[in-house]
Amino acid sequence: MSARARIARTGSLGLIGMLVLGTVFGGASAAQAADGGTIGSIGAIESVQGGAAGGTADPETPAVASGGASASPSAPAAVPAPATEAAPEAAPADETGAAAPATAPESQVAETTPNAEATADQEPAATADAMLSWGVKSSFRNYITSPIAKGKVTLLGAVTGSGQYTWTGGTGSVNHDGSDADVAFGETDGVHFQGHKKDEEYILDLSFTQPQIKVTSPTTAELYLDVDGREFVDTTTVGATYSLDDVHFADVTLPTPTVSGSTYTWTNAAATMTEAGLDAFGGFYDASTAALDPVTFSTGAALVEPLQTTTILEASASEIEPGGEVQFTASISPADAVGTVQFWDGETKLESARNVVEGLATLNTSLLAPGTHSVSAQFIPADEKSHSESRSTPVGVQVVKSTTIPETAKVTSARLDWGIKKSFRTYIAGNTAKGEIARLGGVTGQFTWNDGSGTAMPNGSKANVGFGTNNGVLFQGHKIKGTNALDLRFTNPRVEITSATGGKLYLDVKSRKFEGVEAASDQFFEAKAVAVGTIALPAPIASGKTLKWTDAQVFLTKAGVDAFGGFYPAGTALDPLTLTLEIDQNAAALRSTDVKLAASATKMVDGSAVTLNAGVSPKSLGGTVAFSYGGRAIGKTVNVSNGSASTTAKLPVGIHSVLATFTPTDSTYGHSTSNVVNITVTGRQSGGSSVTPSAGSGAAAGSLVWSVSNAFAAYTTCTNKEAFGYQHCAKGSVETNGVGAGYLFPQAASSSWDRASQTGTVAYSGSVAFRGYGMTMYNVANPSITVTGPTSATLSTGNSTSFGSATYQLDLASGSKSVGANGEVTWSDVPVLGSLSSGGAGGSGSQSIGLDPLTFTVGAESQVSYGSTAAGSDKKQYTAAATPPATTGVTVLTDADRITPGGRIEIEASGFDPDDEGVLIVLYSDPIVLDDEATADENGVVRWSGTLPEDVSGEHTITIQGSSNAGAVIDIVEPKAKKSAQSADVETRTLADGVAQDRVTAAGLAPAAGMALWEWWASAAGLVAIAACMTLLTIRQRRAAA
Repeated sequence: MSARARIARTGSLGLIGMLVLGTVFGGASAAQAADGGTIGSIGAIESVQGGAAGGTADPETPAVASGGASASPSAPAAVPAPATEAAPEAAPADETGAAAPATAPESQVAETTPNAEATADQEPAATADAMLSWGVKSSFRNYITSPIAKGKVTLLGAVTGSGQYTWTGGTGSVNHDGSDADVAFGETDGVHFQGHKKDEEYILDLSFTQPQIKVTSPTTAELYLDVDGREFVDTTTVGATYSLDDVHFADVTLPTPTVSGSTYTWTNAAATMTEAGLDAFGGFYDASTAALDPVTFSTGAALVEPLQTTTILEASASEIEPGGEVQFTASISPADAVGTVQFWDGETKLESARNVVEGLATLNTSLLAPGTHSVSAQFIPADEKSHSESRSTPVGVQVVKSTTIPETAKVTSARLDWGIKKSFRTYIAGNTAKGEIARLGGVTGQFTWNDGSGTAMPNGSKANVGFGTNNGVLFQGHKIKGTNALDLRFTNPRVEITSATGGKLYLDVKSRKFEGVEAASDQFFEAKAVAVGTIALPAPIASGKTLKWTDAQVFLTKAGVDAFGGFYPAGTALDPLTLTLEIDQNAAALRSTDVKLAASATKMVDGSAVTLNAGVSPKSLGGTVAFSYGGRAIGKTVNVSNGSASTTAKLPVGIHSVLATFTPTDSTYGHSTSNVVNITVTGRQSGGSSVTPSAGSGAAAGSLVWSVSNAFAAYTTCTNKEAFGYQHCAKGSVETNGVGAGYLFPQAASSSWDRASQTGTVAYSGSVAFRGYGMTMYNVANPSITVTGPTSATLSTGNSTSFGSATYQLDLASGSKSVGANGEVTWSDVPVLGSLSSGGAGGSGSQSIGLDPLTFTVGAESQVSYGSTAAGSDKKQYTAAATPPATTGVTVLTDADRITPGGRIEIEASGFDPDDEGVLIVLYSDPIVLDDEATADENGVVRWSGTLPEDVSGEHTITIQGSSNAGAVIDIVEPKAKKSAQSADVETRTLADGVAQDRVTAAGLAPAAGMALWEWWASAAGLVAIAACMTLLTIRQRRAAA
């Protein structure tokens, strides 16, 4: 062989060797740098940036995961619940309990907070003007602006600074001792890093916005960020975009803060990226290089919500002579409120404002002109940040022209006509309660009390008249084993008129506690002289020695709620009454007036305004109109102009009986009260779902679907609290027992329902408890619904706490009704009137939280059983049901002949909450929990594979139980002794194919991981061409030698 041939062959073999080595070691997309960074990647370039760019780089060297290219950033872990904060705004500390104490170790708390025990009970205060100063990571900033990346840094929103970026205007909350804080900055405020420009895009593209810092203890905090970026593939490829919200980006170690007033400042706090932060940063760093630039932040000054005040006004007399003196006393609560009280006569100020001394302010005046006056008191706080303004309900004072005030007259005879409440009478006598109404003593008609006695002023400004101890009405219904579950006795009515415009109705009450239709309670509410109603009086009609008040409106008091067995909330309009008195003196006659009330709407959602208009006659009269509902004033009194007065107001959630009272300035005319306008205000829907159960063979199973309040659930568990505007939350849990997904309560057996009239009581089983601050804040237990008519119903929640109510009215008219083929009746999206509040159903507490609408079906008793759950700020916990909650909905992915004892099985079901966790896989007949940590994906699909028990066979039901339930009936069969020849042949071929494929890959004939397909084929083609050339050259040389 010639020297040329030997050189050619040697060169060819060397080239082949190099290609083979390139193939073997070219499996990764890029070789690894000695320091662990990828050559050509951000990590490696940044690691040598100090030499390349001449800048001062961070001594840390960012690392990239094995394999070179960084993986796509994955979604961060769930955001932890905020630190322990205050009781809900709707439930102050003195009603729902103190806030949870700090969780730092005792020694640490004692060292850093000497007054920890005292301050732990204080509510966190709102704060504003928080500040954050942070440079993100200096080595990363230097790399972006280096000659390598040739990038830029853009400030977003209100962020300022260079290198050290500054966020201002943050809001949130802070504990009085600084041990707990939560401040967030603007949604669009942040920093945008871009580098390695390609065409119009940047290959390296990261922005950090909306930072939030949560102080979790005196020495620790958490930093959260919204991160938007591109997946980094390499320095020549533009990756796909990704967006992550509320990433727990870094853990912060806090130094001792400096304190100035209520502002806490932490300086140069060390920050280290979490695992979620490393992912969000594009995977450029690992745990060894996770240190970020130090963080400096302050909470800003604490904002203290003004304390709510109330003002109550009393007058020393309701009637005086011209020039006579009357004293007005305003009582302010709380008594330590500092400020002044301005007294008003209608829209006219009465003298100058008076100082409040120990909660009281008085005005003595003799300047009232003859006529009727409507006087109110307005508290004006000295510090609006400390206490709120408030205004009293007006009181009436008459200045009589005569020189003498008539003496009290004796009532020689009296008559009271009052039907109590028409809807209640209808319910008792209907097919639902199947009850009876009995008149006691001398009561006649519907219902009339005669032979009353007492005293009265001849002009009707005062009276006190009773109608006999044993005279009354007895209501009984829902008879059970000879006893009535519903049993109410009202006797000895007494009417007390305390002013020209109002009074009270008293009754002796004995009522059995109503606990449902399945059993009669042995507990009674019994009391004498219960003020069951407030009376809004028109001016009486005087004729000879007779005074008569016609259709005076009566509103249920809070005390009256118990008297009625909790069927109606306070403020409900009862039937109007007519009172006729015969006195031993001539009655003082006044000319009559009239007022008609109209509203711009009678149904609306919470937050909407309604315009009330009162038309007065005679139109020529001047005067004022006071608007009210249930005895509560609506704004200020309004002057009458051209026979009309109007006001615009926002009413709380509930059914409100609105009334207008006209008081003329001419004392020869009497005042008048209007017709009642009922206005229904429903809570805004906060995401509650409605489910209408389908009918099967026979009547469909009944159910109640009620999410109670998504807003309150967010407050309780801290999950999604920001969506409802909460800065604080209870860090508690929502626990259910016997309730399905979406809070579905199955219909119980103990229900009393009249299918013909579609009225009665239906009971449901199960319970939901909202727990926080170490106690139950609100609960629903075995609820029931009593339908009394086409548009009205009462929900009994079984609540046993002081927050919220045990009963709420339902507005059936605002929902939709459907009747199934087998007679089951469903009401959908029915507003629940009221709120969760320390003031009960009417929401009269300092603040209130709206309720979600509900859907309920009255059908057959449900045979479905549910386990228990505990959904809180950490994770949901489900408990297996005693029997299979479902037998459909699960798809079995394993072939039926492969489902064997001890064998593997794979199943799938959809319809669960996205990312539902702690899902149970349960095998029945006897419940065997196969897994308690299954999860749903972002689409609500649960896919599970696992091993069946070895000691089970035959027909079983496998279920998936979580936010929803699904199941399938499976047959677990014993394995066959021998496989068929066909199946064995298939397995043999499959195995042979697998071995062959392994050999191909091992021989280097299949693409190695990381090498593109075209690269492999190009290398192979090169090898073939070189081999051909070498062969031809050898043949040629041999021929030449021959």
